[in-house]
Amino acid sequence: MMQSWLKARKVPTSSDPFLYERDDDHKKMYGRNWASSPWKVPRSVSLIIAVLIIGILLTALNVYELRRLQKDQELHNNFHLKEKVKAPEEFQSRIVWVHGKKLETGYLKHVFAVFERLGFQQGDSQSKWDVLWAHDYPFTELSSYMQTLKPHQKVNHFPGSGYITNKVNLATSMLKHIPPAFKIPTDKEKLLQYARENPWKMWVQKSNSHRGISVQKIGDLDLESEGTFVQEYIHNPLLIDGRKFDVGVYTILTSVDPLRVYIFDGDILLRFCVKEYYPFDPVDLETYVVGDDYLPIWK
Repeated sequence: MMQSWLKARKVPTSSDPFLYERDDDHKKMYGRNWASSPWKVPRSVSLIIAVLIIGILLTALNVYELRRLQKDQELHNNFHLKEKVKAPEEFQSRIVWVHGKKLETGYLKHVFAVFERLGFQQGDSQSKWDVLWAHDYPFTELSSYMQTLKPHQKVNHFPGSGYITNKVNLATSMLKHIPPAFKIPTDKEKLLQYARENPWKMWVQKSNSHRGISVQKIGDLDLESEGTFVQEYIHNPLLIDGRKFDVGVYTILTSVDPLRVYIFDGDILLRFCVKEYYPFDPVDLETYVVGDDYLPIWK
């Protein structure tokens, strides 16, 4: 029966008019000979498909990163909880006095967090404290407490270290490689005399807050402002890629004699001015002052 069906079925050949008629119908419908040309997608459709695929990939990547960050945060929180539980028993009854200005702003919250994780109780100047963590140099403002320290009490500063960590004291120390500087108003006359001998010099006036710095002429300075100093400006500073910069290295001093300093090698802060230094313009602070909107190293 199969053989009879095959014989009865008409098999088209290259000369069969039915085959050409079918090809003509395809040409009319799709404008091309599908038997001889591969199927193609219009370019606009290809672009839309490519955009959709890229969008899906980016969304998947963002979801992955979000989940990874959430997991890291959970591990971080769990670590804090474990550390708090594992605080040494001898710390549980100890008291820390954190001293600073405007503590309510929260700028020392990381300090409170560390002591809390170690099991310390918070206290104040009236408490029987074991550790004094002072934001500012304590041996002047808190001299009465420093002179009556008990053997078990610890302070986070070394006596005399304020002369190298205080900008005014360090700048006016007359140490080698430090540009000449003058305390205001104490050294006002010395400054004026030096300026008369060096009339081409430019000056900057600074304070411990390190705010509002600008290059000025001697006649434009405020020579009556307490707690500031005036320093000679270096007109040809060291540049990287044409920009001024500053470097921050995290260190901790644990001993003076013998001298022992630890350096954190995991991170170094390198900041650049927003604009290139030359052509120098003393009015344009972005060319020589590294501000809060500094240019990071990756840019």
